[in-house]
Amino acid sequence: MTWLLKKLFALFSSFGLAVVLIMTLFLLTLFGTLEQVDHGLYDVQKKYFESLWLVHWIGPVPVPLPGAFLVLSVLTLNLVLGGLVRMRKNWKRPGILIVHIGMLLMMAAGLVTFKLSKSGAMTLFPDERSNEVLSYYDWQIEIQKPGDKETLVIGQDDFRDLSSDGKRTFYSDTLPFDIVLSDYSRNTIPLPVGPMIKDEVDAIDGYFLRALPKANEAERNIPGAKVTLRDKKSGEEQTALLWGMATEPAAFNVGDEQWTVDLGKTRWSLPFAIHLDEFIRETHPGTGMDAYFESKITKIDPTGDEKIRVHMNHPLRHKGT
Repeated sequence: MTWLLKKLFALFSSFGLAVVLIMTLFLLTLFGTLEQVDHGLYDVQKKYFESLWLVHWIGPVPVPLPGAFLVLSVLTLNLVLGGLVRMRKNWKRPGILIVHIGMLLMMAAGLVTFKLSKSGAMTLFPDERSNEVLSYYDWQIEIQKPGDKETLVIGQDDFRDLSSDGKRTFYSDTLPFDIVLSDYSRNTIPLPVGPMIKDEVDAIDGYFLRALPKANEAERNIPGAKVTLRDKKSGEEQTALLWGMATEPAAFNVGDEQWTVDLGKTRWSLPFAIHLDEFIRETHPGTGMDAYFESKITKIDPTGDEKIRVHMNHPLRHKGT
């Protein structure tokens, strides 16, 4: 057992392993950069840099590779064992130790950003106020009884992998029905049924969802799906279409109660509200290209309001973040 531990320590602390890991990161970066042309930044980031394993295709040949998340995890272990534990400490040459500690701090910062950060947008017009941020890429399904403050949410991770010809059932003890999601596509558009295609599509209330090619810019994709509510007591089913840009949620009557189901961007609330006082935009003469813009806002916080000017390289920060 001691012999095995020594061998494992020698392996994970070796300089050779560090070289292999760095070359693997180079290949992942190269393959991911090339694949962005056809698949966009968001999907490539998920596949190559946020995964443990992946399959890269070189023509018709599949090449299994470790994902960057796994490679960086092993590289972090290698830096700790080889750069801090095993390496001889020579204070006459502190630069090597400082470099290794700096790399570990960068790894830690990247992990915190990956696990805890959220990216989204808050759209405001002058004199509007909000504390709600909408995700750039992620969507969710919200089930609610009108007038009730409680909302049941189905996150995108629960249906992201659902194909256009598959279906998935969601159960909840708090609901009088089960939810069946089917015909999900990442990019769709609702169209009315015409006489030439009425026999070719499964329409609901005179409309159907046409799947579109996935856009490279992930934020331009508007998902759609078919949702069916199955009454737990009677077994009766009601079906409607969900579309990400719909102005109204789908409404259902289950027993004596009315329920709504909506497909929208994932959202979260900030611990403060923002009021947009003024938005300033300047363009280059004779063009519509932005030359300068800024927002004058009021941050409304329980501890007091604060006037803030947001412009290039001067973002809004809350408690240092």
